[in-house]
Amino acid sequence: MKKQLLAMICSALFMLGIGGTASAAEVYQPATTASVATINYQYVLANIPESKSIQENMNKLTEEAQKEFEKSVNEKMSPADIQKVRARVATDLRQKQINLVKPVQEKINNAIKQVAQEHGYSVVITSDVALFTAVDITEEVLNAAK
Repeated sequence: MKKQLLAMICSALFMLGIGGTASAAEVYQPATTASVATINYQYVLANIPESKSIQENMNKLTEEAQKEFEKSVNEKMSPADIQKVRARVATDLRQKQINLVKPVQEKINNAIKQVAQEHGYSVVITSDVALFTAVDITEEVLNAAK
């Protein structure tokens, strides 16, 4: 008798648990459906009018970094010291390149935001992470960024 009572209580609790889960799932409904668009960010970055001057400046910075490295290294330095100089010069070069590209990236990001707001897209992702989307806003963003 005790086993039957215990089985009935367990069954009732189990059923309540399932019922509670089902009602919680029914309560959660997304407010709106996300509207997703993609963009080929690298294409926009490569084709924005500032890209040519950015590339020229990057080449110049790379040459300057190479000269700085050659000037800082001498035959008396240990391989570990040479490696430290190489790492310092490379870090400086990366930071200068980031600072050079940052304003253009901000311009592109603002254009993405503008196009997304105009068309009501709630999510914009890069095309290299999407298997498929029906909406590609790359050209529109490039035009807005020019």
